[in-house]
Amino acid sequence: MLLHALTLAATAAVLLQAAPPPAANPDAHYQLGPDSFPQAGVPRGEVKGPFTLPSDAYPGTQHTYWVYVPAQYDAKAAASLMVFNDGQAFTYMDGDVRAPNVLDNLIYRREIPVMIAVFINPGRRPDQPEPTPSNWGDRDTNRPTEYNTLDDRYARVIVDELLPVLKKEYNLSSDPDRRGIGGASSGAIAAFTVAWQRPNEFRKVLSIVGSFTNLRGGDAYAQMVRDGERKPLRVYLQDGRNDNRGVNAATNAYDARRDWFLQNVTLMHALADKGYDLNYTWGIGRHGQKQGGAIFPDMMRWLWRDQPVSTDPNDAVERAFNAPPSAPANGAADPAVAELTRLEGVWNDAHVRGDADALTALWTDDLTVTVPGMPLLTKADAVAVARSGRMRFDRYQSSQIKVRVFNGGAIVTGRLQRSRTIDGKTAEDDWQFTKTYVRTQGKWLVAAFHASSAP
Repeated sequence: MLLHALTLAATAAVLLQAAPPPAANPDAHYQLGPDSFPQAGVPRGEVKGPFTLPSDAYPGTQHTYWVYVPAQYDAKAAASLMVFNDGQAFTYMDGDVRAPNVLDNLIYRREIPVMIAVFINPGRRPDQPEPTPSNWGDRDTNRPTEYNTLDDRYARVIVDELLPVLKKEYNLSSDPDRRGIGGASSGAIAAFTVAWQRPNEFRKVLSIVGSFTNLRGGDAYAQMVRDGERKPLRVYLQDGRNDNRGVNAATNAYDARRDWFLQNVTLMHALADKGYDLNYTWGIGRHGQKQGGAIFPDMMRWLWRDQPVSTDPNDAVERAFNAPPSAPANGAADPAVAELTRLEGVWNDAHVRGDADALTALWTDDLTVTVPGMPLLTKADAVAVARSGRMRFDRYQSSQIKVRVFNGGAIVTGRLQRSRTIDGKTAEDDWQFTKTYVRTQGKWLVAAFHASSAP
């Protein structure tokens, strides 16, 4: 027995010595910088929504979207516009991009112009789930068709369906040089397709690990660029050497048309040879947003570098931070009010996504909920409802928000409009609501939610 044990120990030692060390994760080298986090004194924009956009380009589907309105937006002045595909990923405030924070910081320092940003998810049928940071919708939404197909239908969604709705609410510039669109992976090739199809509407393209591959013929773009007339586009490409490299995991066969890095570099050469306004960055990362998120502020600075500037040394406005129109030049928004306003968007978004974990993180342990048609709910009751999946929301939108902050607490009131399906039956709610917040360990948490029918 002793000899057997010694033999096993010796064998294990040899195997441990022979085993190669685990491969390092190349994405670990990419970290978010200060531009991706809230900064003291920087006014925070508001992310409104989610909203629902019905689609004629893809009948039977709808798109969920959110609108970022910077604190500096003034309806008297036309704003620039930036659209992000896979909106849920770019607005996810624990994710790899955190675009609202970047926009807040860069607009405040006048590094990009004042702009409205729209974060739009791929289309889905009402019975399909909303894309989330853990499920972007490749298998259960219209994402593959919309994003990877080289036709004009997704351009119609953005230009013919989304833009008219936005123009009713916001003063947007009609100059295509003041409109950009971006995305990651399939969302990136979709952004390029919109600009390619409608260069008189969008001329700035931001691409993170773009899927310019043969998912649905996307590797054709490089030759299309070479064969066609040069279009007035400005393009920033990012990819990593450890992106998907076209090797079939089952057969080990290599397909160059499915090699993300090769196809991004090939497109770069085509754009450069044709004289496009082009920038690109190749890193070491995998397929994802790690490097793209880390350099996202620089990508935005480069794309929007042509905003007008004043070189007059006596121009005090140009040399000051870009403050909200109603605030003094050296003022800043109340950070508590800004955070509570942001949490409205987080609350609404979590309901539309059916994200029980995100909702639970917003609630105190002694939460109480009183809403029309239901008995008083405790936190345990509310968690059970959220996790049951019986209730799904197509719309969950708050407006007329008012925030009052007290010592250690706050009251948020407003109007809430919801479209929901429960056990296969649809219903609409129009409520006045009151949320009671408490400040606990540096976080604002909801202790009570009360709603009643709007008058």
